[in-house]
Amino acid sequence: MAFYMGQKTDPKLLDRMERAVLTHMLRCEPDAALASQLACAGLIRREFYGPHQISYFTVLPGALPAQRNTTVGGYTYAKLVGHRSPAAFTLHLDESGWMSHLIAFMDDDSPWPEEITGFEVFSTKASVPPPASSDEDLSTGG
Repeated sequence: MAFYMGQKTDPKLLDRMERAVLTHMLRCEPDAALASQLACAGLIRREFYGPHQISYFTVLPGALPAQRNTTVGGYTYAKLVGHRSPAAFTLHLDESGWMSHLIAFMDDDSPWPEEITGFEVFSTKASVPPPASSDEDLSTGG
């Protein structure tokens, strides 16, 4: 099954990749207010600027406001089938704490694809392992 982005999607609905990216962001940084917004988010429009796509949202009544004027997910990427460079994503909240827009951009500044046939969302957020004890250093010859 193909996944389509951009002009080939319904302009009023979040597409599969937008929803997958937003869900991934919430898994990495759980936030009940943002989860309530995502559950009832609608799409106002998408704009395309070379390597960038910006998706603007509306949130239906019943959701909770989140932290104001913040950005979420600077570590969220998607590997796109047929593209060497991944796409990166950031979610922006407005001054009242509502989902405002999702910025997606190609990491290598190549043009945003007109069609996306598949994707895999991933995170670059990594934990640093604790330093090795002196006993471990000796046992490994270090």
